[in-house]
Amino acid sequence: MPYALMSSGGKDGTLALDRARRQGLDVRWMGCVFEGNTGRLRFHGVRHELIATQAVALGLEPVLTRTHPDDFETAFGRLLVGLRKRGCTGLLFGNISLADVRAW
Repeated sequence: MPYALMSSGGKDGTLALDRARRQGLDVRWMGCVFEGNTGRLRFHGVRHELIATQAVALGLEPVLTRTHPDDFETAFGRLLVGLRKRGCTGLLFGNISLADVRAW
């Protein structure tokens, strides 16, 4: 079953990737939503090009999508559709310890 890592490039996503690989999961993609006007990620403020470079360095195909004019949930839905078309069957998240992210 191929998985995608949802990451904004921080340590939590990288740790989730390491743990998944140690468990033998087939992680193929790194998904991320960035702000369409600035080209930067919402959480860390880094440019989306850096996330794409990080994904490749980690052996993952970057799958990125932008907000604007769409809102975050619409863009996230579009990202999920793109991952599903590639054969993705599950998602990994590294930031679920944040109460607001977990609730969402």
